[in-house]
Amino acid sequence: MLGIRVASIPAYFFGAPGSDSRIHYDFDWIDLLLSHFKGQKRVWLFDQRQNENLYQIPGTVHSAVDFSRLNELREAFPNLERLEGYEVVLDPGDTLYIPKGYWHHITYVTGSFSITYRIWPRTLREWARTAYSWIVGGGDILLNKLPGIAQWQAQRRAKSFAAKYGRTF
Repeated sequence: MLGIRVASIPAYFFGAPGSDSRIHYDFDWIDLLLSHFKGQKRVWLFDQRQNENLYQIPGTVHSAVDFSRLNELREAFPNLERLEGYEVVLDPGDTLYIPKGYWHHITYVTGSFSITYRIWPRTLREWARTAYSWIVGGGDILLNKLPGIAQWQAQRRAKSFAAKYGRTF
């Protein structure tokens, strides 16, 4: 397909009207193809230059901003006014390319069904970045299973967030 290798195991996404995903980027640093089949969904995309405007929680792929409450949070998170990105509404038959490292937030406008395909890295450098992400991300997941580690990580991240943004999340 277009000279690229697509993962053979797609991810399936079903959503009820009004449901949404937490804004994040995929830790494994792989390009995505989001193919939409039923209903309508809204997708917001932001590149890595928007990390501070999105109030990234240090050491994670998540934002402190609840995008389902975006309008009421603008005063609490003033950097949102500087946020630059893309808004796309997907209808059946649409496919959206999401570049590696892009933040994405999805809202199901109506009951919807989509499939996401992962595009495998094409160069040794891209594979190295993806492998590093799997090792670090997987290690973090495993470490958080140990007693007390998840709580320690949460406290450390909250302290780092407060130092960076002058507030808590």
